[in-house]
Amino acid sequence: MTDRPATLRSASPPVREVIAIVREWVDLHARHLPDFAGAYLWGGITALPADAPFHLYRDVDVIVVLTEGAPDGEAEFFYRGLMLEVGSKNLVDHQDAEKVLADPSAGPNLATTQILADPTGVLAPLQQAVAADYRRRRWVQARCAAEKASVARQLTAMREVANPVGQEPLWPLWGLLNALSGLLAVAQLKRPTTRRTLSLLGELLDEQGRPDLHEAVLTLWGSAHLSRADVQAMLGQSVVVFDRSVELYQTPTPFGFTIRAHLRPYLAEATQEMIDAGKHREAVFWIVTLVTEAYLVLQNDAPDAEKPVFAAQLQALLAALGYTSAELWAERVVAAEHLAAEIYRIADALAALHPE
Repeated sequence: MTDRPATLRSASPPVREVIAIVREWVDLHARHLPDFAGAYLWGGITALPADAPFHLYRDVDVIVVLTEGAPDGEAEFFYRGLMLEVGSKNLVDHQDAEKVLADPSAGPNLATTQILADPTGVLAPLQQAVAADYRRRRWVQARCAAEKASVARQLTAMREVANPVGQEPLWPLWGLLNALSGLLAVAQLKRPTTRRTLSLLGELLDEQGRPDLHEAVLTLWGSAHLSRADVQAMLGQSVVVFDRSVELYQTPTPFGFTIRAHLRPYLAEATQEMIDAGKHREAVFWIVTLVTEAYLVLQNDAPDAEKPVFAAQLQALLAALGYTSAELWAERVVAAEHLAAEIYRIADALAALHPE
């Protein structure tokens, strides 16, 4: 895709201006796909007022609906100054409002989204039906149950980790914390997030008078002991690693679509925003999310002389977070089980407050 000159005049344009540009992208590009059946916004932008500032270190999530054959995964585009993360879904996934209402990801998004194109006439009535019942207790509890199922899967994966030293234990714990954050969010009709997973979870726990659990979350992840200077240095190194991975990327990787030069602000500026807000320990979750893919690219494509350097950096990062021994990992699993049980109790009580 050929980028047009950026027309945004501010680093924080109003949401309405951002949406107008996204709608233009849909009209010029997505609408011409042979199986195109619609498009709508996804993610945090759907919850923002039209006049709210939208910081351009954030991407805009867009769902393109196809009649069939929607590919797995996402694609990234840079269009008129916006980072667009475009996912695809099949039209059949938009036929059942109750299925959407029970989904902790689709429910919050469809309830508040803006539809960008609806040539089949399916999306608008679906959005209206989801918005009408979104706050009902049965659907809040259904979304909570789905997040609990995800927590249970990640706990099982944590118990089954074969090598607790290195990257293997990182991802089930990442998934667990993401699901716990989502659980506490959907119990209060809030939106799950990825970049701010630990920030959101900490804020929600603090609101419930449980700062102890907030600290337990950070200890479990491994960042509780890190100072702002530690995290600032971690971010600086991660940006260097990201830049080098963009230069060298050749071998496809699972999330290789994130290794693009225009996504640099998504790591550098979006993380700096959290550090500046005093959320440096929580920001480590986002740094790790992005930089591990960059290290994988370098493992594959860096010159042989550079590979040991990058491998040592990654191991030092994991060691700083405590992924160093079977004994420590066993303690983490027990702590994760306890944390999940405590958050379940809070979420259940919150979900029960919603009207039938």
